Amino acid sequence: MERALRSYHGISQYPRANRHLFFCGYDNMCGSGMLLPYILKILGIPNSQLPVGVINNFCLLENKKFSTGENHAIWANEFLSSHPSDLVRLYLSYIQSPTINSNFCLKELYNLSNQFVTLLITIFEEWNRLNTYYTGIVEAGPWLKQDIIFYKELNSSMSFCIDNLLSYASKATVNRVIYLLKSIKDYIFESDSYRYNQNYLRTRLALISYAYQCLAFCLYPLTPIISTCILDCLNTDIANYQSQKNEIPVIEGLDFSKLIEELSKIKEDVL
Repeated sequence: MERALRSYHGISQYPRANRHLFFCGYDNMCGSGMLLPYILKILGIPNSQLPVGVINNFCLLENKKFSTGENHAIWANEFLSSHPSDLVRLYLSYIQSPTINSNFCLKELYNLSNQFVTLLITIFEEWNRLNTYYTGIVEAGPWLKQDIIFYKELNSSMSFCIDNLLSYASKATVNRVIYLLKSIKDYIFESDSYRYNQNYLRTRLALISYAYQCLAFCLYPLTPIISTCILDCLNTDIANYQSQKNEIPVIEGLDFSKLIEELSKIKEDVL
Protein backbone atom coordinates (compact mmCIF):
# COMPACT_ATOMS: atom_id res chain seq x y z
CA MET A 1 0.00 0.00 0.00
CA GLU A 2 2.82 2.41 0.89
CA ARG A 3 4.38 1.91 -2.55
CA ALA A 4 1.02 2.52 -4.23
CA LEU A 5 0.53 5.76 -2.30
CA ARG A 6 3.98 6.97 -3.32
CA SER A 7 3.13 6.24 -6.96
CA TYR A 8 -0.24 7.95 -6.54
CA HIS A 9 1.52 11.07 -5.26
CA GLY A 10 4.03 10.94 -8.12
CA ILE A 11 1.31 10.62 -10.75
CA SER A 12 -0.56 13.56 -9.22
CA GLN A 13 2.48 15.76 -9.93
CA TYR A 14 2.20 15.04 -13.67
CA PRO A 15 -1.52 15.05 -14.47
CA ARG A 16 -0.95 15.36 -18.23
CA ALA A 17 1.36 12.33 -18.48
CA ASN A 18 -0.12 9.64 -20.73
CA ARG A 19 2.42 6.88 -20.13
CA HIS A 20 3.85 5.44 -16.94
CA LEU A 21 6.66 2.88 -16.82
CA PHE A 22 7.57 1.24 -13.53
CA PHE A 23 10.86 -0.62 -13.28
CA CYS A 24 11.44 -3.32 -10.70
CA GLY A 25 13.21 -6.60 -10.14
CA TYR A 26 11.38 -9.90 -10.58
CA ASP A 27 11.39 -10.37 -6.78
CA ASN A 28 8.92 -7.44 -6.64
CA MET A 29 6.87 -8.55 -9.65
CA CYS A 30 3.80 -9.46 -7.64
CA GLY A 31 3.67 -6.28 -5.54
CA SER A 32 4.86 -3.76 -8.12
CA GLY A 33 3.78 -5.44 -11.34
CA MET A 34 0.32 -6.67 -10.30
CA LEU A 35 -0.98 -5.22 -7.02
CA LEU A 36 0.31 -1.68 -7.60
CA PRO A 37 -1.69 -1.03 -10.81
CA TYR A 38 -4.77 -2.65 -9.23
CA ILE A 39 -4.67 -0.33 -6.17
CA LEU A 40 -4.09 2.75 -8.35
CA LYS A 41 -7.06 1.77 -10.50
CA ILE A 42 -9.25 1.61 -7.39
CA LEU A 43 -7.96 5.06 -6.38
CA GLY A 44 -9.24 6.44 -9.68
CA ILE A 45 -6.11 6.68 -11.80
CA PRO A 46 -7.10 6.55 -15.52
CA ASN A 47 -5.94 3.58 -17.56
CA SER A 48 -3.50 5.68 -19.58
CA GLN A 49 -1.58 6.54 -16.40
CA LEU A 50 -1.55 3.12 -14.80
CA PRO A 51 2.03 1.82 -14.54
CA VAL A 52 3.26 -0.67 -17.08
CA GLY A 53 5.68 -2.89 -15.21
CA VAL A 54 9.12 -3.41 -16.71
CA ILE A 55 10.39 -6.47 -14.87
CA ASN A 56 14.15 -6.84 -14.73
CA ASN A 57 16.46 -9.64 -13.72
CA PHE A 58 18.85 -8.97 -10.86
CA CYS A 59 22.07 -7.08 -11.35
CA LEU A 60 24.44 -8.44 -8.73
CA LEU A 61 27.43 -6.57 -7.34
CA GLU A 62 30.56 -8.71 -7.27
CA ASN A 63 28.32 -11.83 -7.37
CA LYS A 64 26.20 -10.74 -4.40
CA LYS A 65 22.80 -9.04 -4.31
CA PHE A 66 22.86 -5.29 -3.83
CA SER A 67 22.01 -4.38 -0.23
CA THR A 68 21.90 -0.85 1.14
CA GLY A 69 21.42 -2.29 4.62
CA GLU A 70 24.75 -4.12 4.40
CA ASN A 71 26.34 -1.23 2.48
CA HIS A 72 26.95 -3.59 -0.41
CA ALA A 73 25.94 -1.08 -3.06
CA ILE A 74 27.15 1.55 -5.48
CA TRP A 75 26.00 5.06 -4.66
CA ALA A 76 25.44 6.72 -8.02
CA ASN A 77 26.38 10.32 -7.14
CA GLU A 78 29.57 9.23 -5.45
CA PHE A 79 30.53 6.71 -8.12
CA LEU A 80 29.86 9.04 -11.07
CA SER A 81 31.98 11.77 -9.50
CA SER A 82 35.05 9.62 -10.16
CA HIS A 83 33.91 7.49 -13.12
CA PRO A 84 32.85 9.01 -16.48
CA SER A 85 29.15 8.37 -17.04
CA ASP A 86 29.78 7.26 -20.64
CA LEU A 87 32.03 4.40 -19.52
CA VAL A 88 29.52 3.33 -16.86
CA ARG A 89 26.73 3.36 -19.47
CA LEU A 90 28.91 1.32 -21.82
CA TYR A 91 29.60 -1.27 -19.14
CA LEU A 92 25.97 -1.48 -17.99
CA SER A 93 24.97 -2.02 -21.62
CA TYR A 94 27.59 -4.75 -21.86
CA ILE A 95 26.37 -6.71 -18.84
CA GLN A 96 22.64 -6.14 -19.42
CA SER A 97 20.65 -9.26 -20.23
CA PRO A 98 16.90 -9.63 -20.82
CA THR A 99 16.91 -13.26 -19.68
CA ILE A 100 19.54 -13.87 -16.98
CA ASN A 101 21.01 -12.06 -13.99
CA SER A 102 23.95 -9.76 -14.63
CA ASN A 103 26.91 -9.01 -12.41
CA PHE A 104 28.54 -5.62 -11.87
CA CYS A 105 32.26 -6.22 -11.38
CA LEU A 106 34.66 -3.29 -10.98
CA LYS A 107 37.59 -5.15 -12.51
CA GLU A 108 35.52 -5.97 -15.57
CA LEU A 109 34.36 -2.34 -15.80
CA TYR A 110 37.97 -1.15 -15.85
CA ASN A 111 39.05 -3.81 -18.36
CA LEU A 112 36.28 -2.99 -20.84
CA SER A 113 36.73 0.76 -20.38
CA ASN A 114 40.48 0.52 -20.85
CA GLN A 115 40.11 -1.53 -24.03
CA PHE A 116 37.50 0.87 -25.39
CA VAL A 117 39.38 4.10 -24.60
CA THR A 118 42.71 2.70 -25.84
CA LEU A 119 41.18 1.73 -29.18
CA LEU A 120 39.56 5.17 -29.54
CA ILE A 121 42.84 6.97 -28.82
CA THR A 122 44.69 4.74 -31.28
CA ILE A 123 42.36 5.29 -34.24
CA PHE A 124 42.33 9.08 -33.80
CA GLU A 125 46.10 9.34 -33.26
CA GLU A 126 46.63 7.32 -36.42
CA TRP A 127 44.40 9.71 -38.37
CA ASN A 128 46.56 12.66 -37.30
CA ARG A 129 49.67 10.77 -38.39
CA LEU A 130 48.31 9.48 -41.72
CA ASN A 131 46.80 12.84 -42.63
CA THR A 132 50.25 14.47 -42.60
CA TYR A 133 50.97 12.69 -45.91
CA TYR A 134 48.07 14.39 -47.69
CA THR A 135 47.50 18.04 -48.55
CA GLY A 136 44.26 19.67 -49.57
CA ILE A 137 40.59 18.75 -49.38
CA VAL A 138 39.90 15.07 -48.78
CA GLU A 139 37.42 13.60 -51.25
CA ALA A 140 37.06 9.93 -52.18
CA GLY A 141 38.83 8.98 -55.40
CA PRO A 142 39.30 5.49 -56.88
CA TRP A 143 38.05 2.56 -54.80
CA LEU A 144 39.72 -0.80 -54.41
CA LYS A 145 37.88 -4.00 -53.48
CA GLN A 146 38.97 -3.69 -49.85
CA ASP A 147 37.50 -0.16 -49.69
CA ILE A 148 34.13 -1.41 -50.91
CA ILE A 149 34.12 -4.23 -48.35
CA PHE A 150 35.04 -1.77 -45.57
CA TYR A 151 32.25 0.63 -46.62
CA LYS A 152 29.68 -2.19 -46.58
CA GLU A 153 30.91 -3.34 -43.18
CA LEU A 154 30.47 0.16 -41.74
CA ASN A 155 26.89 0.40 -43.00
CA SER A 156 25.99 -3.07 -41.74
CA SER A 157 27.41 -2.18 -38.32
CA MET A 158 25.06 0.79 -38.00
CA SER A 159 22.02 -1.36 -38.80
CA PHE A 160 23.24 -4.15 -36.53
CA CYS A 161 23.72 -1.83 -33.54
CA ILE A 162 20.35 -0.14 -33.89
CA ASP A 163 18.46 -3.40 -34.43
CA ASN A 164 20.06 -5.03 -31.38
CA LEU A 165 19.44 -2.04 -29.13
CA LEU A 166 15.78 -2.09 -30.13
CA SER A 167 15.73 -5.81 -29.34
CA TYR A 168 17.17 -5.28 -25.81
CA ALA A 169 20.43 -6.95 -26.87
CA SER A 170 22.78 -4.16 -25.86
CA LYS A 171 25.69 -6.52 -25.15
CA ALA A 172 25.71 -7.54 -28.81
CA THR A 173 25.87 -3.84 -29.70
CA VAL A 174 28.87 -3.25 -27.43
CA ASN A 175 30.65 -6.29 -28.88
CA ARG A 176 30.00 -5.01 -32.41
CA VAL A 177 31.35 -1.57 -31.46
CA ILE A 178 34.58 -3.14 -30.16
CA TYR A 179 34.82 -5.18 -33.36
CA LEU A 180 34.20 -2.01 -35.41
CA LEU A 181 36.96 -0.17 -33.55
CA LYS A 182 39.40 -2.98 -34.31
CA SER A 183 38.34 -3.02 -37.97
CA ILE A 184 38.88 0.74 -38.26
CA LYS A 185 42.30 0.41 -36.60
CA ASP A 186 43.33 -2.36 -39.02
CA TYR A 187 42.08 -0.38 -42.03
CA ILE A 188 44.08 2.69 -40.94
CA PHE A 189 47.26 0.65 -40.41
CA GLU A 190 46.85 -0.96 -43.84
CA SER A 191 46.31 2.49 -45.36
CA ASP A 192 49.91 3.31 -44.50
CA SER A 193 50.91 1.45 -47.68
CA TYR A 194 49.21 4.20 -49.74
CA ARG A 195 50.74 7.18 -47.96
CA TYR A 196 52.79 8.19 -51.03
CA ASN A 197 49.94 7.67 -53.51
CA GLN A 198 47.78 10.77 -53.17
CA ASN A 199 44.97 9.37 -55.31
CA TYR A 200 44.41 6.24 -53.24
CA LEU A 201 45.28 7.95 -49.97
CA ARG A 202 42.44 10.45 -50.36
CA THR A 203 39.96 7.59 -50.76
CA ARG A 204 41.34 5.97 -47.63
CA LEU A 205 41.16 9.18 -45.62
CA ALA A 206 37.61 9.87 -46.81
CA LEU A 207 36.51 6.36 -45.79
CA ILE A 208 38.26 6.64 -42.43
CA SER A 209 36.42 9.89 -41.68
CA TYR A 210 33.19 8.15 -42.72
CA ALA A 211 34.10 5.30 -40.38
CA TYR A 212 34.41 7.79 -37.51
CA GLN A 213 30.96 9.12 -38.35
CA CYS A 214 29.46 5.62 -38.43
CA LEU A 215 31.19 4.82 -35.14
CA ALA A 216 29.75 7.95 -33.52
CA PHE A 217 26.23 7.07 -34.71
CA CYS A 218 26.61 3.54 -33.29
CA LEU A 219 27.97 4.91 -30.01
CA TYR A 220 25.37 7.60 -29.41
CA PRO A 221 22.90 5.46 -27.37
CA LEU A 222 25.79 3.92 -25.42
CA THR A 223 28.19 6.83 -24.88
CA PRO A 224 26.42 10.06 -25.91
CA ILE A 225 29.10 12.43 -24.60
CA ILE A 226 31.96 10.74 -26.46
CA SER A 227 29.79 10.32 -29.56
CA THR A 228 28.91 14.03 -29.57
CA CYS A 229 32.60 14.95 -29.22
CA ILE A 230 33.45 12.81 -32.27
CA LEU A 231 30.60 14.34 -34.29
CA ASP A 232 31.72 17.84 -33.26
CA CYS A 233 35.20 17.09 -34.64
CA LEU A 234 33.51 16.01 -37.89
CA ASN A 235 31.41 19.20 -37.97
CA THR A 236 28.11 17.34 -37.82
CA ASP A 237 25.65 16.08 -35.20
CA ILE A 238 23.29 13.21 -34.45
CA ALA A 239 20.36 15.04 -36.09
CA ASN A 240 22.03 14.38 -39.46
CA TYR A 241 21.98 10.59 -39.04
CA GLN A 242 19.30 9.89 -41.66
CA SER A 243 20.75 12.24 -44.27
CA GLN A 244 24.41 11.29 -43.78
CA LYS A 245 24.38 7.63 -42.77
CA ASN A 246 25.49 6.41 -46.24
CA GLU A 247 27.25 9.54 -47.48
CA ILE A 248 31.04 9.76 -47.82
CA PRO A 249 31.95 13.28 -46.66
CA VAL A 250 34.24 15.78 -48.34
CA ILE A 251 36.47 17.02 -45.54
CA GLU A 252 39.17 19.54 -44.79
CA GLY A 253 41.13 20.37 -41.67
CA LEU A 254 39.97 17.61 -39.32
CA ASP A 255 41.80 17.70 -36.02
CA PHE A 256 41.20 15.20 -33.22
CA SER A 257 43.87 16.54 -30.85
CA LYS A 258 41.39 17.85 -28.28
CA LEU A 259 39.43 14.59 -28.30
CA ILE A 260 42.63 12.58 -27.91
CA GLU A 261 43.63 14.81 -24.99
CA GLU A 262 40.28 14.24 -23.25
CA LEU A 263 40.40 10.48 -23.79
CA SER A 264 44.00 10.32 -22.57
CA LYS A 265 43.02 12.22 -19.44
CA ILE A 266 40.23 9.72 -18.76
CA LYS A 267 42.68 6.86 -19.18
CA GLU A 268 45.26 8.48 -16.91
CA ASP A 269 42.86 9.59 -14.16
CA VAL A 270 40.41 6.68 -14.04
CA LEU A 271 41.82 3.60 -15.72
